[in-house]
Amino acid sequence: MKKLISIIMAVVLAMSVCSVMATAADSDVSLTDGKLILATGSEKGTAAKFAFGETVYGEIAEDEIACYSIFAEEAENTKISLRSSEKVEITIENSDGTYSTTLTNNTSFDAPVILSDGYYFITIKNYVEAPADNEGENEGEGTPEGAAADADTVTEFYFSITCDEMPELFVNINKKEAELTSGESVQLELSDCTVENLNYYWRVFDDPATKIDENKVASVTPDGLVTIKMTNPSFTSDTTIKVQAVIYYGNAELTKSCTIKAIPANIFLNPYFDTSDEYCLKLGVGAYRGIEATTNLADGILKWENGDEAVATVSEAGKITATGISTTTVKVTLYDKDGNKILSNSIKVVVSDNYTSVMGVTLDAHTASVRANESFALTYKFETLPDNGKAPSNSKVTFISSNPEIATVDVDGNVTGVAEGTATITIVTEDGSYTDECKVTVTKGIPNWLMVIVAPLRLIYNLILMILGK
Repeated sequence: MKKLISIIMAVVLAMSVCSVMATAADSDVSLTDGKLILATGSEKGTAAKFAFGETVYGEIAEDEIACYSIFAEEAENTKISLRSSEKVEITIENSDGTYSTTLTNNTSFDAPVILSDGYYFITIKNYVEAPADNEGENEGEGTPEGAAADADTVTEFYFSITCDEMPELFVNINKKEAELTSGESVQLELSDCTVENLNYYWRVFDDPATKIDENKVASVTPDGLVTIKMTNPSFTSDTTIKVQAVIYYGNAELTKSCTIKAIPANIFLNPYFDTSDEYCLKLGVGAYRGIEATTNLADGILKWENGDEAVATVSEAGKITATGISTTTVKVTLYDKDGNKILSNSIKVVVSDNYTSVMGVTLDAHTASVRANESFALTYKFETLPDNGKAPSNSKVTFISSNPEIATVDVDGNVTGVAEGTATITIVTEDGSYTDECKVTVTKGIPNWLMVIVAPLRLIYNLILMILGK
């Protein structure tokens, strides 16, 4: 009983395998499968060169001929292997015409060939069936050579020629890493190759683990020019991809890869605002702000667009002016050089009669002198819109010293001399980023022994001023 079950299972398995093979034979699976179609000519003078051990992919229409050439030097026990989607005829001959052989078969064969030193040409064309007997035809009209392939048929094929002593393949790539912004390109090429006339094709490597359609991130031309095209708004962060050169040599697939950090197209605003309540642009009536918009897209074009002009307008240069009390949105849009819209950044503008905008700031002094180890205070005043006498709604400022080794400044504007020299103290408003400067000269400080004498005198002087109300 067990033997009977085993036999039945074996028969079922065999039938399944045959079914799969038949299905595969009748399928439309491409033999080239996107691989390099090696540029060929139909004559020896335009034949494409290839190397021993390399797999050559090609295709021919019904009436086309593909011609390739290979140089044989000390090549012993050579063999040609071919797979094709239709029957083909292959002719191998040397350059001086003293040797020629024609191989015709089905769509798959492996055959020995005799190649001595010199150039050889391999010609491939669709196989023509031998003509049938044509009874009753008139003499002298000629006999057709046979039935040609279907005129619409494109035959795909790949073949290789191997020998016992194939050279060992070593190859490198000119760039193993690169960082490109959307629209930028890099030229990749192979180098240090130990096999002459080696052919290969480029592809953007599709790694299922990344869950990224990498062909939407980058494109590569047949000669290895990679261009980043992350202009889809769905790309919001940097992405790492691989571009590979694929070589088929000695029944093995060899790849050389370049890892590319792809940076998507983006719009940068300075100062930064968006549509959130926290980072919206708040203005008093009549106030304005200049927004600098830039992009990392090569040849990108930025255009500003108004919202409700009764509330705020925006100029072509990004100057936003408050015109009335309410809320609106202005937008800057990025287009590529062909006018295709890439993405937009929007800014919520809130104009209120309760908001007083900073429109400038002025320090009480623009030059000052201080001894080392001594201090003085800088004061300032604001310009505002509307000019309603109210304090700015946002009165935060920052003080910055251009050279803290000469003079320092604290958050309240107190400047302290450190060493002889000059430094510039800058005040910056948080609202509007307005600035003003004071150039400070620091002189030599009073010696410590003299400070012991001067300090009590200075204290008495300050007490007298207090008594006099000064």
